[in-house]
Amino acid sequence: MLTDFLSFVGGAEKYFFELASELASKGNKILLVGGEGNLEIKGVEKFVFKRRREFKVPLINSLMENDFYYLRVSKIVKELMEREEPDVLHGQQLASLGGILAASKHDVPCVVTIHDHWPICLNRTMRSKQGEICDNPSIPVCSRCLRSNLYPTLEKYLSLVYGLYSALELKIRREILFKAKKLIVPSRYLMEKLVLNGYPEEKIKVLPPWVTPIKGVSGRGNLVLFAGRISRDKGIHVLLKAFKQVVKNVPDAKLILAGKISGEAERILNEGSGKILYRGWVSPDKLMNLLLTTKVTVVPSLIPETFSLIALEAMAKGNIVVASKIGALPEIVNDELNGLLFEPGNIKELSSKLIEVLTDENLSDYLSRNAVEKAKQYEKGKTIKETLNVYRKAATC
Repeated sequence: MLTDFLSFVGGAEKYFFELASELASKGNKILLVGGEGNLEIKGVEKFVFKRRREFKVPLINSLMENDFYYLRVSKIVKELMEREEPDVLHGQQLASLGGILAASKHDVPCVVTIHDHWPICLNRTMRSKQGEICDNPSIPVCSRCLRSNLYPTLEKYLSLVYGLYSALELKIRREILFKAKKLIVPSRYLMEKLVLNGYPEEKIKVLPPWVTPIKGVSGRGNLVLFAGRISRDKGIHVLLKAFKQVVKNVPDAKLILAGKISGEAERILNEGSGKILYRGWVSPDKLMNLLLTTKVTVVPSLIPETFSLIALEAMAKGNIVVASKIGALPEIVNDELNGLLFEPGNIKELSSKLIEVLTDENLSDYLSRNAVEKAKQYEKGKTIKETLNVYRKAATC
């Protein structure tokens, strides 16, 4: 099993590590390969490679660490395969491209789990810095996006080059991924986006992660949780503005923020009131405790989410999810049945939804009960069984 990091960076890593642990517990021999990290999983061997290589030119550093580092991964995996002789390689993130290149030389079948838009968007978000949502990235659109990311003073001269580069790199990624036996995605939304961008539907398997539902905990108080990367893309500025209206109507309401601060979000966060409690990055265990002690979890993303593990985990704990109506979030949250949805970026609508669930006890109880029932559909045994079936078919076809 191959991944970018051997540490808990986000939901993708959490899913992959738990999958490795479950597969190992069932008697499968697992070798977990990844970049820097100190993760230890009982019964799972690991191999750590150095992800970063320093070059004098910043642009080369960026390309080698992000876009092209899978070429180095390929060499590492090739050497491991000569020693281990695996039946199947299961990769995720950009490292999987290196795994496919190596495996193709040893006739080892590959399965790749794709958690976000990286096969079809170099920015991974399908949203440019100008706020445009892309359905089908093109050279002009990618030019504007990358132009705002790299060397803005040279943007007039480099925009076309960046657009051409993005088109070429995405074409290379697609051709490599076509060599995989199966592509696993967490949602119908992501499957449809891949198909729209040239990936064959028959190669794609929708297989979301699992959660373990528990009974809701009473007496949580009016605590609201945001957990994830604290950035504008994730809608943190929308949430903070909406919460100012919430506390005017629900004076005892408090907002807990758990996650790393990204970019200008730190300045936005400093403008918040004493009703906002910043916890920083928290471990998976501490996050579960937060979900048990808060009443509402907000997912105010401005980018199309390909899934939301935090939303599903919140629902499994009886937490009420208020989420943007974007990407795959409506697949998880059914509006006014097991949670509430609002238009992305709509501050007034978000504040209204939060006030509603914090003040209407009958509504919150109804949504909480249904949230737990919805989470029961994402059962561990089913996911493990279907994953093993994917492996068997990949190894025999």
